[in-house]
Amino acid sequence: MKKHRLALFARVLISALSILCNNNLFAQGEIIYEDNFSDNSGNWGTNDNENILLNIQNGKYFFDHKQLQNAWLSWKTVTINSKRNFRISCNSLWVGGIDNHSYELVWGLSDVNNYCSFGISANGSYRYSIKAGGTFINPIDWTKSELINKNASNKIEVRKTGGIIEFYINDIKVNQSNFEDFFGNNVGFNVNRNQKVLFDNLLVEYTDKVNTQPDDLGLSSTATTITDQNPPQINILQPAVTRGITMSESQQQILVRGIAEDKSGIREVTINGVPVETSPNGNFQQYIKLADGSNIISIIATDNQNNTGTFSFFVNRQDNIQTPKDGSYKPERRIALVIGNSAYGSNQTLKNPVNDARLMSKTLRGLDFEVIEETDASKQKMEQAIRDFSRKLPDFNVALFYFAGHGVQVDGQNYLIPTDAVLTTKSDCKFEAIPVNFIVEEFEKYPDNVNIVILDACRNNPFRSWVRGGEQGFRYIAPASGTIISFATSEGSTASDGEGDNGLFTSQLVKQISKHAPVESVFKRTRVEVEKMTNGAQSPQEWSKLKGEFYFQRSN
Repeated sequence: MKKHRLALFARVLISALSILCNNNLFAQGEIIYEDNFSDNSGNWGTNDNENILLNIQNGKYFFDHKQLQNAWLSWKTVTINSKRNFRISCNSLWVGGIDNHSYELVWGLSDVNNYCSFGISANGSYRYSIKAGGTFINPIDWTKSELINKNASNKIEVRKTGGIIEFYINDIKVNQSNFEDFFGNNVGFNVNRNQKVLFDNLLVEYTDKVNTQPDDLGLSSTATTITDQNPPQINILQPAVTRGITMSESQQQILVRGIAEDKSGIREVTINGVPVETSPNGNFQQYIKLADGSNIISIIATDNQNNTGTFSFFVNRQDNIQTPKDGSYKPERRIALVIGNSAYGSNQTLKNPVNDARLMSKTLRGLDFEVIEETDASKQKMEQAIRDFSRKLPDFNVALFYFAGHGVQVDGQNYLIPTDAVLTTKSDCKFEAIPVNFIVEEFEKYPDNVNIVILDACRNNPFRSWVRGGEQGFRYIAPASGTIISFATSEGSTASDGEGDNGLFTSQLVKQISKHAPVESVFKRTRVEVEKMTNGAQSPQEWSKLKGEFYFQRSN
């Protein structure tokens, strides 16, 4: 009898192993990655500086984000087959800071500008976001939920089921959306500014449904067939875009043409919620009207198994600057004022601004700009250069102002510091420094031009001896019509002076300026590179009210 039982057990074991091996399938709950943070065997990022404290202790991954601006991402590679069903979950505990900022679970990440996230805030809201090419899409915008605990732990979880992604807070489903495929194979956490948050018990696992079938012994075994839950694949043939990209267009409509494919067949394709005619093999095309400014184009394909796939991109519609409203044609003429100040004195000298100004001048001259250049300029020289620049503006339709050096914010006003400024107290700025608004106000006179302001001037506050010193970094500047304004780092933050001969921001910016791309893309790509090189610590920022499409480099 005992031998018979052993033989039966052996047959069951062999049968089960054979099924698993021959079918190469995964049972429900197959763990891809798990971390309880008892140590840092997962090689997560740790840091301790004036901006961020990251460490792992007592089974928790601790974020103390001290900055007033930006967010802080930490991630590791976890390869997930996005065609399968899966779930990602973690526990989180908010322990202080600004309670209306989010802290998030992140997946499908390729870099700081491309990822998906599900976040909650301590004041009781959640959000599902997609950051694509540096631009945020919020399929589910901020939504209130009584399930969120402010002073206790919260479990946050995402579950992908077919073409749907579901969102759970403390094991209760709160919402769902169409599943968007991954940008990359990284999973992690994102904490927005001025918060302290603890994470633990990160779990990533497949949740494919399996059928239970009897084997030849009459015993049940987990085996087998995973039903079709794969979303349709969408390929856009026209315009030539990739998912998440922002393109510029001057026409009032564009033709969107593509193909949706799935082995079960395509039941429907919609563009911005409106069904479009689709051929039996999944081909579709439709003209889409564009509003002035930013437009989102979202294509959703549904297969015959009710799985959905989504492809989204942005179109920024603006009239071309060479076609004024009066119908006249004005050839493009370019002028730039470039100032770089390094020699502030022994305690305040900067290493790179003069080098940065010379590099920028050289680059712009190679792109047909007439350049007025000043380095290590006194207040008198700066004012004279601005005056000369302003007098020439009526004869040009592209104007650029660039400054590298010390800059401070005092009582909400941004100032550029000449090399001979004597600033004993912050009120001295009104008499010794140059308000940024002097330049911005000159650009306001020419709203039909392309006006560009670039400020690499927030390296630090050199006047720490002030009893009530200037605020860190620059304050947001509302751009005038026809103007784009770029900071080397985000509002209220400081920028790196760089390790080499040039500052980090300018060295990356000139690389992008020399490429054939819209001006908005130039600044976006610069931001991507700077964030990547600083692990998110420095994030350039820009604000635009441009009315026309502009390329530094006119052709490839």
